[in-house]
Amino acid sequence: MEFVILFPALILFLIFIVGVTLYLGIASDVQQAVQRLARASVGIQYGPAPVGDLCARLSTEVLDRIIEQSPFLQIDNVVFPTSCADQPDESGTVTLTLVYNVPVGVIHTVADLLGSGMARIERSATIDL
Repeated sequence: MEFVILFPALILFLIFIVGVTLYLGIASDVQQAVQRLARASVGIQYGPAPVGDLCARLSTEVLDRIIEQSPFLQIDNVVFPTSCADQPDESGTVTLTLVYNVPVGVIHTVADLLGSGMARIERSATIDL
């Protein structure tokens, strides 16, 4: 009788642990990806070719490679601006924002149970040129 009562609670607890672990892994990969993009902007800014639009260059030349290196991220779920004409700003600072839409799965189940918005992860990175 105790098994019948405790088993569902144990399964829910395990689903919660897996969901939170996946969420933390994805959030960490999103942060690392946007930091790599910020570092890559230095190479683009001071590289041999004219810069043009920094985000457009990062999006076409660097973003796919960075996302492929991340074990939890998929390029189809990444939202990165294709244009940021205001970067770098007057003080020489570049601020980039990357949004990741988490695919439907365990994390959505945990988010529904908790009533939280864990389906969208947004991280930013700033670098002074």
